[in-house]
Amino acid sequence: MERIEKDAFFSVHTRLTLSKTDEEVLSLLYLPIVKGPAYALYHHLLSLARMEESGYERFDELFVDMELEEHSLLQAFCRLEAIGLLESYRREQNGIVYYILVPFPPATPKKFFADVALSRLLAQNLGGKRFQRIRFSFSEGERMPLGYQRTTTSFSDVYALEPNPAEESGSEEIEEKNYRSVVQFDWNDMLSLLEATEQRAVTPAKDPIVELSALYGISEGDAAELIRKNIDTAGTFYIEGFRKDVRQYHRFQNPTSPSRIGSGSKNRLARQLEELTPQRYLANRLETSPAPFMLDFVEHLSHDMGMSNPLINAALEYSFRKTKGRFVDSYIEKVCYTLKANKVRTSYDALVLLMEQDYDRNATTRKKKKIEKREEETTSEDDERISALEEELRI
Repeated sequence: MERIEKDAFFSVHTRLTLSKTDEEVLSLLYLPIVKGPAYALYHHLLSLARMEESGYERFDELFVDMELEEHSLLQAFCRLEAIGLLESYRREQNGIVYYILVPFPPATPKKFFADVALSRLLAQNLGGKRFQRIRFSFSEGERMPLGYQRTTTSFSDVYALEPNPAEESGSEEIEEKNYRSVVQFDWNDMLSLLEATEQRAVTPAKDPIVELSALYGISEGDAAELIRKNIDTAGTFYIEGFRKDVRQYHRFQNPTSPSRIGSGSKNRLARQLEELTPQRYLANRLETSPAPFMLDFVEHLSHDMGMSNPLINAALEYSFRKTKGRFVDSYIEKVCYTLKANKVRTSYDALVLLMEQDYDRNATTRKKKKIEKREEETTSEDDERISALEEELRI
């Protein structure tokens, strides 16, 4: 959603009902990422969907219900859409604008922690210790009480099942709740493009392959080609070769033109930083393929510091400006620590923070110069008075 149209109408379409586990996932795993207004908006939209007789609502009524300013409500919508909990569709008819809003269920705990983007976002927002504690609380199975032995009767000891033909014909009628992953990379789709021997070779390296593909913006088809290139005749897959090829992937790609957002240059730059991977940003900025040491440093920022792609791009952009186009890793790292310390989440907020700091420093410098100039003028005036007095005394 690009903007809130107060006079537009919207309708919520979903048959979704949340289970107790869904609510726990939303509260403990999604809330730290999307924050309170988006969390409240999601539940409010689900409540409106249950009121089938309500039909279309007006967006200006949401301002009253949610008690949010326009930019805060828009941010809540964008966060829900970006995280995969909501989709919006717009249509204009006879001068009237209509929206269809479709809420999606949250991921299961297992799928959430297996999702590269979701788990990393949660770790960034919670910190390592809280992340591990919450992850542990969602671990499957109950632990055996100390000193006790399990005596529970198993299912097969009591019940016997006979084949049921109805199961085969009726299974497709059951609709499973399926969340929308924010990582645009499907491991199973990629596997389907490989031979059976190739699938066996890469399965142990699933996590680094998915993480690298998501980080560098590699499609399933391109990833399969790069994987096939790094499997030898003995069926051994070389992850380091794959990593190197992924890094070089954008060298031969034509970067897409970023779409515009708002009318200000800061908004347009923020949209650029949101849409490009750090590798493509560096290639555009340098007008050549980034050096290996640059890519190593970018991976350090992503993996070790937990920086998202937009924040890495914002730190690079600001650092290039301040160092006259030089890649100074120590300076870039300091900028990243500043963004982490201020809990910045988006490239736009990063640019605002860094530019405000520049303004404050410049204002302090200007004030200091004014004070020094005033002191110099005062000293000059005092010197003139003393000189005049000395002349009078001589007379």
